[in-house]
This record gives sequence, C-alpha cells and structure tokens, in this order.
Amino acid sequence: MAWRAYILVFLLAVPGPLFASEVLRVGKDALNFAITHDDSRQWKAKDRVCVLQRAREVACGVVVKVAVKGAIVRLDQPNYDILAGDRVVSKYQAVPGGQSAAAPLINSVPEAEDSDTHFANVALGGVAGTNFFYPVVNFQVAVAPTISLGLTGLFFNYSNELNTLLAFGGMATVNYYSQEYFRGLWVQLGGGIAAISVSGASPPESATAFAGLATVGWRGYWDLGFNIGVGAGLQYLGDPAFQNTVLTSAGIKPIVVLDVGLSF
Repeated sequence: MAWRAYILVFLLAVPGPLFASEVLRVGKDALNFAITHDDSRQWKAKDRVCVLQRAREVACGVVVKVAVKGAIVRLDQPNYDILAGDRVVSKYQAVPGGQSAAAPLINSVPEAEDSDTHFANVALGGVAGTNFFYPVVNFQVAVAPTISLGLTGLFFNYSNELNTLLAFGGMATVNYYSQEYFRGLWVQLGGGIAAISVSGASPPESATAFAGLATVGWRGYWDLGFNIGVGAGLQYLGDPAFQNTVLTSAGIKPIVVLDVGLSF
C-alpha cells in the first residue's frame, strides 16, 4: 500500500536509530544531565558517552548513576549548549556522516576523576555532648562500596580554678553508607581507649578507660568536592574512678557529630 511505502522511505531517510538515547534534562551547572537508555541497550556506570548536534560531537562525559528509566551523565567540562532532545551515543559508536565519536575531545578532567569512585575519606570535625566538646579527626578506608573501616582520634582539655583535665585517645570504627563511597545514610560503630589524667590542686591522677560510640546520620556532597557528615547517637566513656575528681562525661551520654571531609 502507498502509506507503507511512505513510512519505509521515512525510516530510510532518518540517520541512525529512530529511538536513540537522548538528553532528558540538563542540570543548572551545565555539568550533569539525565539521558534515556538506548533502544538496544541500557547504559552502565562508567560508560563514556557523547552528545551529538547535527551529527557532530559537542561534549562527552561519563555515566555516574543508572536508574530504570535512564542515567545521569557528568561531562568532562561544563557545556551550556546542550539541550533536551539532543542525541546521545556511546563514545565509541559510529557517527552518521563518517565522523567517529572516538575522535579526541579536549579533556579538562583526568580519567581518574571521571567517576565518583573513592577509596578513602578524611574529615575534621567535632563531637558535642551535654557538658563537653572535643575535636576529632576521622579517617576511613572503603572495604566495599557501602562499608568502610575508620580511625577516629580525640583530644580533650578542660581547666577550672582547681584542676586541669586532659584526655586523648582513639577509636576504630565500622561505617555503613546507604549509597556508594561515603554517601547517604551513615551508621557508625566504634570502640577504643582514652588516656585520662587530672592535675592541679589535688594530687595528680591518671587512668586508661574504654571509649565507644554509636551514631546514625547522613553524609552528603558539596559541589566543590568536599562532603559534610552529620550524626547523633550515644557515647560511652569508662569511669576512671578518680579519688578526688568526678568525671561528668563518663558513662553513656548523648552526642552530636559534625565533620567536613574530602574523599579521594
């Protein structure tokens, strides 16, 4: 029939797949955008893709997150010319007209930074209780995408008219994240020791006590590459049983945790 002939001519005249992957939405930073899956395959994390306009590459990037309906791409560098509906192809897919999407593109970001895979996170922050505060340094190493082992150092120095209290130590921690590589819901369990000493008007005393914590919170990322962790929970510090000083921070106490870190 005549209408079938017209459809056949139309299909042959369309360059490339009729239902190719395309840009769904572009982020305000012109660096991240959402794309649909290709009709013949689904994108995977770390896939290299390029955006085409009139069969010409305008930008390339890497798939950083995959969902059922599509994927999120992070460009090598911001591009404000990309529009919803632009065609998206694999970096190594042939481009209509004889051009190749594998042609070199100026890369402003090294290959190692193309994905959000991180193996360690270092953070500086503090722990606050009802009657105490101390700074902490938190270092974590990923042993799985959502699990990390860490070390947390602590230092506490408090003086009044009579005595000076000094405490320092560290804890080993196990951390779980709901999203890969130090992101999302953050559950932290830790245990270690603290050396505590008192000096001043009273005879000096010192002891070593067990310290532990359990917190639940969230770690999110800033655009600059830093991350911020916020949590709340409980801390336990063994009572050193000093004869002349009562340590009010000993026992089980509620705490709030806040730190700013960098993943690498």
